[in-house]
Amino acid sequence: MNKKLCVYTCITGDYDDLHEIAHPEKSVDYYCFTNNKNLKSNTWKIVHISNSNLNNHLLSRKIKMLGHPIINENYDTSVWMDASVIWQKNITDFVSTYLKNKPFASFKHHLRSSIQEEAIACLRLRKDTKKSIADTLNFLQAEQFPDNLGLYEMTVFIKKHHDPIVIKTMRIWFDMIQKYSKRDQLSFMYAVWRTGLPISPINLNVWNNPWFTTTKHNPNQETTECHVYYGNPNQDFDFDKYYIYQYKQNQNTYHFSTTIPYSIKEIEFNPTSVIGASYQNLKITPTPKSTTTEGITLSIFCNDHGTIRAYSDFTKGQKLSFSITIDNPTPATINRLIQHQWSQNTQLSNQLTQLQNENKWLRSSNQQLQTDLNNIINSRSWQTIQKARRIIRH
Repeated sequence: MNKKLCVYTCITGDYDDLHEIAHPEKSVDYYCFTNNKNLKSNTWKIVHISNSNLNNHLLSRKIKMLGHPIINENYDTSVWMDASVIWQKNITDFVSTYLKNKPFASFKHHLRSSIQEEAIACLRLRKDTKKSIADTLNFLQAEQFPDNLGLYEMTVFIKKHHDPIVIKTMRIWFDMIQKYSKRDQLSFMYAVWRTGLPISPINLNVWNNPWFTTTKHNPNQETTECHVYYGNPNQDFDFDKYYIYQYKQNQNTYHFSTTIPYSIKEIEFNPTSVIGASYQNLKITPTPKSTTTEGITLSIFCNDHGTIRAYSDFTKGQKLSFSITIDNPTPATINRLIQHQWSQNTQLSNQLTQLQNENKWLRSSNQQLQTDLNNIINSRSWQTIQKARRIIRH
């Protein structure tokens, strides 16, 4: 059996561009599995695959999770990478650094630590339907899955794919993707819980680390609906309070009208999933207007999807009209935003490293001072001085 390491990715349709390997390693083979007949590469071995009754997304996930005979029959260790990943450093060193003595290694999630949190983020970012995500969470609850096991990013992972526990975990994972939400991070930890897969955690930010960079996928981002939560979604999230409204559009102005289903003091709006979009001319008008307040207090949270929160004495049965102008960024603007964010992340990372080094130095200095103090206290000279003091006092 060939013992060489392999790296693999999968591109179905035209969802991603294939980036060449900047510094190919002779001891590593690189495979791109695709159903795109036009895909070509100088550094990747292109392997064409058929849909086998799966849509493009599921076909890509099948390769990601179950591998392919070329990989499974010829290699012991493989590195999966999303096609958006661009390697900067030696992949062999990456594997030897993080796989250690376990059969699987992956990045700890840089923001979230539970499937519940990930599910809410997927809803807000339009990553899957409300029904698919709710069905997934309902299944996990019925299985009595303990949602306190942490969360992993599945952008890049390393696996010993002949390990029996790895094989079983991957099969359960893919089965979950077929039955429930297509978002693989919503079911990976369930598969791990079922099999007890040992994982070597990579405690780096998957989006900001020295090993690789990432680019954006190529989906067409459109603003067609507004997501609304009646209440505070960060307190006992309830799917029944999460509503999706289709916009009526006039150029780049979007609006909808609805009837408030609950008497509530807070409503959260997510007008779009387009990263970097800017808002203008926001109007939220309940009719009849509230008699207990002068109007609506608004807060806009500048996170990755521009959350708007409205505070007032909203009452059940009130009519609500929502109108907003949304300016979607150009690809060049998005790239500038990403570069700016990377720069900020790098600066913060460097500051954190400096603080950690200073903290280590202080701890080391304190330990040395304590050692010196103990040596003085235990010395014969110090004990003689202390004995003399006691004689003088008496």
